[in-house]
Amino acid sequence: MHKRHHSCAPVLVGAIVLLAAGAAWTQTSAPALQIPPGFDVPAAMNALYGNYDPLSRISIFTAPTKGLEHANIQPGQKVNVQPFFIAAVPDSGQNQFLVATFAIPDGDYECHACQPLIGEALLKKSAGGWTVEASEKPDLLSGAWGVPPGTEVFQFGPHHFGIKLTNTDGGQGAMSTNIYLLVPWAGGFSNAFSDFVEEDNSGYCGTQAPSPCYAYHSDLKFVKVDNSDYYDLVIETSGTKLPSSGTGAIENMSGVKRLHFVDGKYIPANSQ
Repeated sequence: MHKRHHSCAPVLVGAIVLLAAGAAWTQTSAPALQIPPGFDVPAAMNALYGNYDPLSRISIFTAPTKGLEHANIQPGQKVNVQPFFIAAVPDSGQNQFLVATFAIPDGDYECHACQPLIGEALLKKSAGGWTVEASEKPDLLSGAWGVPPGTEVFQFGPHHFGIKLTNTDGGQGAMSTNIYLLVPWAGGFSNAFSDFVEEDNSGYCGTQAPSPCYAYHSDLKFVKVDNSDYYDLVIETSGTKLPSSGTGAIENMSGVKRLHFVDGKYIPANSQ
């Protein structure tokens, strides 16, 4: 439905810890897959990818042919797909499930820049089997060391739920966190919002470096709207940041933005 191969953060998930400025990264394993009661992984993966090997617990998928210019996965390469997040939609009575999958090549794929491809799905369970209500094949690069990002369900309307990805990356004393809000939309998944929500250079600034110290943090709140099926997104930011050029005075990041949900995207309220 849409192309989302690029990532707004360089690479990394909360699975990796920065030890010091310029130090090596330490890899930790992805959390074990939690399978909700009543969810059938083989049936779901067959419905999504048309194949599933119960012994290796993977499906085979062909990576996109475009959008992987800066990835360690080659365009059109065969990749192994596994679910890494499954959650029942809160108000579905265990009949609808949000699923996130990650795809990596066969063999060694454990470098810092080795990002998996992430896919999403909304599946419905009925007496006749499993129905794919919305899905996006793996086309979003997110994570590192072959490990997918932190993932959780979020609510963006009275009866609407999506998948939130959270990535934390760092190097040379700086750290940053970005998020993706992925929502079922028109049979696929829309990247409704993605941005950095936290940055700092506390590991290498001030008296120990030529760069001035900065840090900012954004809190995201979903706010009910009268006579609307979707919530507004309010972003409250406080702190400072260096200009994107890396030179010049520290910029004040403090402020509040309100976004409306329109056609699968969160857009500034004053742009309508």
